[in-house]
Amino acid sequence: MKKRISGWMAILLAASILMTGCQSSGQNAAGNKESSSTENSNSESSANDSKPSETEQPQEDQIRVAVCGEKAGASGFTDEGIAGTDRAREELGITVDYIECKDTADYETNGRFLSESGEYDLIIFINSQIADIVSLFCDDYPEQKYSIVDCKLEGKDNVRSVGAINGEQHFLTGVLCGLITTGKYQDAFPLTNDANVLCYAGGTDSPTSREGAAGFMAGARYVNPDAEILYTIVGGYNDPATAKEISLLGIDKGADICTGNCGSGIKGILEACKEKGAYYIATSLSDNDPNQSLCCSIKKTDVLVYNEIKAVIDGSWSAGYNEFGIADGVCDISFEDSLYVDGIPEEIQAVIDQVRQDCKDGKITMPADVSDVDAWAAENQYQW
Repeated sequence: MKKRISGWMAILLAASILMTGCQSSGQNAAGNKESSSTENSNSESSANDSKPSETEQPQEDQIRVAVCGEKAGASGFTDEGIAGTDRAREELGITVDYIECKDTADYETNGRFLSESGEYDLIIFINSQIADIVSLFCDDYPEQKYSIVDCKLEGKDNVRSVGAINGEQHFLTGVLCGLITTGKYQDAFPLTNDANVLCYAGGTDSPTSREGAAGFMAGARYVNPDAEILYTIVGGYNDPATAKEISLLGIDKGADICTGNCGSGIKGILEACKEKGAYYIATSLSDNDPNQSLCCSIKKTDVLVYNEIKAVIDGSWSAGYNEFGIADGVCDISFEDSLYVDGIPEEIQAVIDQVRQDCKDGKITMPADVSDVDAWAAENQYQW
């Protein structure tokens, strides 16, 4: 794909690359000024390392990748994506230019600019709501490969979109919650009670939110068929106040663990759990609270990004939509930066390990919607 550029385009491209990792430069590829106060040392290293210098230019045959995403530190999702590019650069010997986008308009501007340069073997967009934007310009550059992480775009010969299987991100967490919400393990989990109630807040009433909620519910009901899950829609992904109210009401009804998939609303869930003394579960390690978190439902964005770059190198990259889950090492449960970083009771860990393996072996298929959970749970129960 790479071609030699000349004249004004070469000058503009050089200027844009000097702006990559914009936490230090404060500009995007199009030269739009913006403020930044990021202090993420790893991300700063990533940005600085990605800048070609006059003395160390990329080799002619070296794979070159551009990555467009939010400012480093904006979200765990963004930082995990940057970590994936860091790993690819270190392990695969590629050149990576990270371009910061402050809004959706930036994604189109920068996407067109990078595509016009013809310098990149792959352009990656790390954004869950970017499909419509990429579809505006991808047809204008048919030889350019694009990968979109955590978003679905099909029908384009030069676009590959990848994401996590939403239900599988929350399934193992649901298993843990179903086991301990019974109150049988209060010695190890003192914030639990015997009400057998859990609380889950979904961002919107969309297929993505409903699939994630279904995974959590199914996990809990798989090991605890009598568990009650209070499922409520926040109405958006940027409403901590409403998410907090939902969690407070859930706790008042007996819930001893609160979680959800509601963007920045997760911060409201954490506040409610702190105030009421319930366990909290984040969906990104960056949102964990070591003094309140039971665990974390994770999808490894870094793995998704790394694998996209690797696919270009090994020739397996192809257009279309692909989902990855527990079997692929993308979805899992994590106790990092949580109250249980040193481990949970062996008998509970053994159940989680067995369920994870069963998922990898194809023995468990998740329900795709909350409306399917009851019927699914009636047919699928953990064998003790």
